Amino acid sequence: MIDILFDQYQRYNNVTNIINSLRSSGQTFNILEVGANEHQNLEKFLPLDQITYLDIQLPDSLKDNPKYILGDATAMGFSDGYYDIVVALDVFEHIAEENREKFISEIHRVSSEFFVITAPFHSSEVVEAERRVNAVYKSIFNKDFIWLEEHMVNGLPDLKKLSAYLDSRGINYTIMSHGSLEIWEKMMTIHFIAAQNSRLGIYRNEIDRFYNQYMFDNDFVDKSYRKICIGTTKRDLISLPSIETNEQLRKQHSFMLEVLEERFYVLANLNISEDDNAPKDFVQIFMDEGNGYSELNSIKVELQNNRQHINIEFEPGLIKTLRIDPSNYTGTFEIKNIRLTATHGDLIYMEEFSMNGNWNLRFEDTFVFFNDDPFVILNFASQLSVKSLSFDLISLSKDEALISAIGHFDKQLAKAKLKDEANMKEIHAVRELLKEAKEKEENIEGEMQLISEQSSKRIDILESENKDLMSTINNYERSNILYQEKTEELHQKLIKIQQSNENYNNELNAIYSSKGWIYLTKLKKIFGK
Repeated sequence: MIDILFDQYQRYNNVTNIINSLRSSGQTFNILEVGANEHQNLEKFLPLDQITYLDIQLPDSLKDNPKYILGDATAMGFSDGYYDIVVALDVFEHIAEENREKFISEIHRVSSEFFVITAPFHSSEVVEAERRVNAVYKSIFNKDFIWLEEHMVNGLPDLKKLSAYLDSRGINYTIMSHGSLEIWEKMMTIHFIAAQNSRLGIYRNEIDRFYNQYMFDNDFVDKSYRKICIGTTKRDLISLPSIETNEQLRKQHSFMLEVLEERFYVLANLNISEDDNAPKDFVQIFMDEGNGYSELNSIKVELQNNRQHINIEFEPGLIKTLRIDPSNYTGTFEIKNIRLTATHGDLIYMEEFSMNGNWNLRFEDTFVFFNDDPFVILNFASQLSVKSLSFDLISLSKDEALISAIGHFDKQLAKAKLKDEANMKEIHAVRELLKEAKEKEENIEGEMQLISEQSSKRIDILESENKDLMSTINNYERSNILYQEKTEELHQKLIKIQQSNENYNNELNAIYSSKGWIYLTKLKKIFGK
């Protein structure tokens, strides 16, 4: 069993079981994990497969790591089916709602075999559980837990919308439920309380280990915190692992978890310090009236606990700078709500002054010191008559410091993501305008092509009609020539006939005028004929 936090184990062991159930004998996969962050857990569960990690932002330490790719999961630069499998574990809910269909479309496009996503989906029970868990964190650290805050901003995804989209794309899919919502709320509460004291984390690790080893296999319940979706267009999903739950074992282990939970809260109520043998510590305020800092011109306040409000009253006098030593030892501190009261009674908030010192890291109100005798100097533009100084001093444990740093950089990342999303929207808008212009150009070209084709057809028709007309004219001309030739022939015949007739008349007249005809005529009269 791999020893990691219970909620990470839920995600990675589920996806491991799914991949192995769909694996042929001896088959290895080329897998892309989207939104993997830095922990590289997937390769711990699937050591024989080739794993690549993609995230929208990478720390400098990973930018040259060949296992990591800087990229946006809603617009990946890979060809279709570039990876066998794409997995996205508790990433979907962090995608803005308007980009969620793009996200599913991309991980489906890039996967040649299948894809797997895990995520909490919207229901009144899940929303209320997250709200209560976030309230625990906020009660301890005075701010929202970064990931749950993002859930509230984006809104949890809608399972029915996801199913409808997968159906519309013709994607074969199965959705499973894992991780009791009740158990998740208990375990996350334990995690946040343990985060304020690393020594409580020792027993929290034991609770995680118990869940991973004994409770995971029987935690497939309908009322779950997390859903698992497997999608494909090329595979059948009949060989997916069984989700049958042994209710008897589940009840036994749930009872044992309650015992472990009770022991944890007993330890938490003991108020265990980070180091019981550590010497007493104090905060010291130095005043520089123009002659530098000295022990004589300082005020010490003993630190009673790791969260303390400091209020210092000063003797009347002009002060050039103030120096705050939050501790004698290296550590991480929050110095918040700094304000000065002038002798005339006006409040002077420290946003009006610059802050510097020998810190190695600073973000917002958190200062990380890697050397003993840390200090912060408040520089004034000119000597100032100060009546009092007050501020809140919080000494952070290593876990708290890590969470604070993560929260800060996550906020910076969220801002960068928002800026990137705004840039992407602007790019998309420009692309849409270009697309519209291209479509208009194509429409104009299409209309011109249609007009050209119609003109060409009309020209062809006119040319054909003209050809027919010319043929008819030629026929008429040939007929006219033939007619004229025939007329001339008839005219010649007529002339010949006239000539013949004239000849005949001449001959007839010659006969009539001949003596013989005259003699014959007289004989006819004599004989009565």
